[in-house]
Amino acid sequence: MSSSQLDLKLDDGARTYTILSGFSDAFIRVWEKDQYPPDLRDFLPEPIALRLLTLTELIKIDLEFRWIRFELPKLLEDYLEEFNDVFSGNIPAELIFEEFLVRTKSGDKLSRSDYLARYPQQRPQLEKLFAMQPGVQSTSLVAQTEHLELSRIRVGDKLDDFELTALLGEGAFGKVFLARQVSMQRMVALKITGARGVEPQTLAQMDHEYIVRVFDQRFTADRAMLMMYMQYLPGGTFADIVQAVAKLERLPNNGLLVLDVIRKNLDSRSEAFHIHPAIKTQFEAMSWPQTVAFLGEAIAKALDYAHSLGILHRDLKPANILLASDGTPKLADFNISFSSQLEGSTPAAYFGGSLAYMSPEQLDACHPFRPTTPADLDGRCDLYALGVVLFELLTGKRPFDETNVSTNWTQTLEQMSQRRRDVSPASLIAQMLPETPVSLKRTIVRALRPERDQRFSCGNEFAKALALPSDPERERLLYADSSQRFAWIRSRPKATLVLAIFLPNVIAAIFNFLYNRNEIIAQLEPSALRTFDFIQAVINGIAFPVGVGFFFYLTAPVVRFFKAQVQRDEQHDWLLDPREVYSDDELRFVHQRALLFGFYAASISLSEWIIAGIAYPVSIDIAGESLSMTACIHFFSSLLICGLIAASYPFLWLSFLSIRYILPITGLPAVDQSDSTRALYRQIESWLSIALATAAAVPMLALAALILLGSVSRLGMASLTLAGIVGFGMCFNLYREIQLDLNTLLKKPSRDR
Repeated sequence: MSSSQLDLKLDDGARTYTILSGFSDAFIRVWEKDQYPPDLRDFLPEPIALRLLTLTELIKIDLEFRWIRFELPKLLEDYLEEFNDVFSGNIPAELIFEEFLVRTKSGDKLSRSDYLARYPQQRPQLEKLFAMQPGVQSTSLVAQTEHLELSRIRVGDKLDDFELTALLGEGAFGKVFLARQVSMQRMVALKITGARGVEPQTLAQMDHEYIVRVFDQRFTADRAMLMMYMQYLPGGTFADIVQAVAKLERLPNNGLLVLDVIRKNLDSRSEAFHIHPAIKTQFEAMSWPQTVAFLGEAIAKALDYAHSLGILHRDLKPANILLASDGTPKLADFNISFSSQLEGSTPAAYFGGSLAYMSPEQLDACHPFRPTTPADLDGRCDLYALGVVLFELLTGKRPFDETNVSTNWTQTLEQMSQRRRDVSPASLIAQMLPETPVSLKRTIVRALRPERDQRFSCGNEFAKALALPSDPERERLLYADSSQRFAWIRSRPKATLVLAIFLPNVIAAIFNFLYNRNEIIAQLEPSALRTFDFIQAVINGIAFPVGVGFFFYLTAPVVRFFKAQVQRDEQHDWLLDPREVYSDDELRFVHQRALLFGFYAASISLSEWIIAGIAYPVSIDIAGESLSMTACIHFFSSLLICGLIAASYPFLWLSFLSIRYILPITGLPAVDQSDSTRALYRQIESWLSIALATAAAVPMLALAALILLGSVSRLGMASLTLAGIVGFGMCFNLYREIQLDLNTLLKKPSRDR
């Protein structure tokens, strides 16, 4: 085995298995050939990190040959004496357990208590191993008989109805050949594995556009090997894409790399490459991050479908995602999946997977001494693995730092699990290119959260998040970089809201005060001016604090949430999805309350102006100043007109601010497409039209009212008309911006390929 193959890293679970398989295969061949025990030292690698791991696996094989097949027994104490330099005086508990199993199979009558007494230092670990479910018979990583049988199957062989024409791939559990099915005169992908597992039955339950379709299964003559034949997908796998990305000095400009990988795979088998121009245009139009999200969305949908049937994949990795000739990805290789719908299937049966893509809880379930079991896993472990796959597609490398393998397998699992729990979102983000859409960064970070409660709850939710990068308008609205938000909104949210509601009301109040004082009160007795000034001060002194206070009462939850999110921004934690901190119900409450900011401001303002329109004449009359009915109507009309101004302008301003700057920070609009939310968006649209119509009508309404009421204030009439025209122009621009944002929010974010 070459030195490059032995340059093993901690996360290289698949390569670890390949290396162990290589040494184990060579060891088995010598045993089979010589019918005598080979020297174990001849099969040990040089790197210290691999010696103990490899020796442990070789002894497991040696024990089976010696005790069961050739009656040349050897005890662990003999191995310990021979390899004390490797074991350092401490036999791994898994080897003790393996000796017990092998000797029991050979016919020895053994007691577990004897083994516990024989190895007191390993008693806690042995008790856990003895307590394992019956489906777990051995701790050996390599099934030697199956591995040897698989190694003998070659291209050119004919098995049953199949002629093997090319090797498409091989892994821990079998080989996949391109084969010609003679009876049907068609090309199929033929997967050959040991006669174990429930993959054919599992796949037979599924009918999904992004899952490989299985035709049927057969067994070899001696029933030792299972042959499963399925849809042939000639485009290669995600692993080919990862390799292509890793070789580039910089990431691709678009998705044509996917088609290039497919073309090369077809060329290698002398197959013609034909692609529809529309598909080529589609991939060419997508940036590389958009391509990654596009491919990932399909697999997330496939996982959601499988999970809905009670099926976990548990071995998701690039090599298990195939490509059709048109670039469509399809999920395959459910060889270690668990289906709750299959009789006799248990989570522990044939449990395994590729370590490099496992979630922390799945690594713990692989650990014989951790309380987590395969039965504790759910679909979120598959979604975590998809997050690793997408990160690797995006960057050409895996998201975790590579460290040398521990000299102990259980320690290796512990280190891998802990490192996944220790990884920070900042370190993940730092490895992605700055031009990667924020939504994709946030989505991958969330998928790789160590605590599964903080990840996506299902594949459909994951798929919706992955649909966002394909929509630049939605991306711009919902995931604008925090540095692009107005600093004064971020630093002073309360002051911003006060200005938006307070300023139009103050301007309207000043105009109304001057107008009514000159138009109505000045026509009364001189004492009426002092009375009016006093009443005006009292009413405004009550109305403004009450209105602002009530508005802040309604908006306080949103303001508190906004401030908390701003603090996360300042801590460079702003890419984390708020749903990792808040429940969907909490976010939905904030989301809907923020949408109603404009409505609250308009309702409070208009209500207070109408009340004031009644309170002023009544108060003046109570104070002893007599007002005619015409004057009372004049009073009420002027306050109503100002109230309409004070309602329409804040509505537009606050709706703009909430939709553009507050809603995105909740993260909820990205995926919330519930009927109630969409209905609220459409209600805002209706209110927008009313607000714009009001802003347009106010100048004309004011002018008509002043003429009908016999106003003598030419300057007031001109000022109000001019201000109304300018204000309408501003309102129209706000209306157009809000309308565009609402249209973006109302678009369905999920793509259907």
